[in-house]
Amino acid sequence: MSVRAATDGDGVSAAVEPHSAAVPHHLPPADTDWLASLPERALRTLRLLTQAGRWSGCEDIEEHLTGIARSAGSRAEGAMTPPYGWVHSEFHPESVFVGDNGVYLHDFARACHGPGLLDL
Repeated sequence: MSVRAATDGDGVSAAVEPHSAAVPHHLPPADTDWLASLPERALRTLRLLTQAGRWSGCEDIEEHLTGIARSAGSRAEGAMTPPYGWVHSEFHPESVFVGDNGVYLHDFARACHGPGLLDL
């Protein structure tokens, strides 16, 4: 049971640990090409969902993703700049647990090996 809600300071201290730990070999790499591909992959998924009638009224999302996709290559430059290591990739307050014995980070289901900036 959590003793209190996590603060920004708790989040920072929880993020430092995996970024400074050895990266498990089974984690997929998130390199420059992978990062640059994310907006286009999101667009493809959005289009599949709208074509299947599962989502509608998403024109604004598609417009923004299209703009991001155009600049993704240049924005992904420098992705291999340290810190580069174990990335949580879904870092948010609900991933930080404050217990009686310290601060813990959980839910590593989408973890990868990549730039620490992804967790910002």
